[in-house]
Amino acid sequence: MEYQYYTTDVFTNQLFNGAHIAVFPKASGLDDVLMQKIASELNLTGTVFIFPTDSTKKEGNNEPTSRRLRVFNAHEEIDFAAPPIIAAGHILATTGELASNEDAHESKLSLQQNIGDIDTYIKHEQDNKSFVQFSLKNISANIDLFVPNTLEIADILGLEAKAINFTHFNPKIVSTEQSYLIIPVRSLDAIQKATFNYSSWSRSSAPASNARQILLFTNKTFALEGNFHLRLMGPNIGQDEDPPVGSSIPAFTSYLNSFNKVQSGTHTFTVERGSRDTRQSILQIEAKLSKTDPINMRIGGSAVSVSEAKIHLPG
Repeated sequence: MEYQYYTTDVFTNQLFNGAHIAVFPKASGLDDVLMQKIASELNLTGTVFIFPTDSTKKEGNNEPTSRRLRVFNAHEEIDFAAPPIIAAGHILATTGELASNEDAHESKLSLQQNIGDIDTYIKHEQDNKSFVQFSLKNISANIDLFVPNTLEIADILGLEAKAINFTHFNPKIVSTEQSYLIIPVRSLDAIQKATFNYSSWSRSSAPASNARQILLFTNKTFALEGNFHLRLMGPNIGQDEDPPVGSSIPAFTSYLNSFNKVQSGTHTFTVERGSRDTRQSILQIEAKLSKTDPINMRIGGSAVSVSEAKIHLPG
């Protein structure tokens, strides 16, 4: 049996930047074991397998197209991740799997991940590029102020204590679908120099929390349009890795919302990860913040096609 797949770079409009994702637009017939083997073989940031659903658009039906997503990395299935949503929307649009509004050059799509249905909007562009945006609704977060002190954090990151904290921001543990120890850092230089020290982490109070990843951020950016630069670290992230940050955006937005200085209402901001030399990603966020109600938000980014191929499996 042959399965066609495509690779795409997401949260970027330039080849060889952003997160590199593989997409199988017609994955019917693949089981969990095969999907995991394929993802391990490809060994990319993520591999997306797309299946039809009972409500997949039929001829003459005006309801949005629906697809089921299964997402794997090289080791396990992922319940939610942002780059695969962008990649799936882009590939379905560019391969002609989606009907579009010809006047607006847009498609609307409902993508079912393990966390639920996600409304997705694809803006068609030239040169095999798209801008894809998806919405997340009713985001609630648990905020924990019990975090390691500044000296402990500096020791965990291999930084001087003066590099931690800036303006009105301080470390907090934020839990949405995942939990993060979110730490403000004063400069890009400090974020780039930070090195996770497992021994210091083990000696600190951090392991007693439910946070298994550290999200560093600063309001200094490489991109002129950027508002925040983010970097993920932690005990399960390699020293040389700079993984995608899309899945941390709900927690990061909830973190910003937890400060009195950040007012309720609709906010737009741009987040970057990496640099031109390390697969820079650009994420555009639109969030309706509230101190009393759950957060609604949209996460968007560009995508560009990279390659297409077939994988051959025994019949």
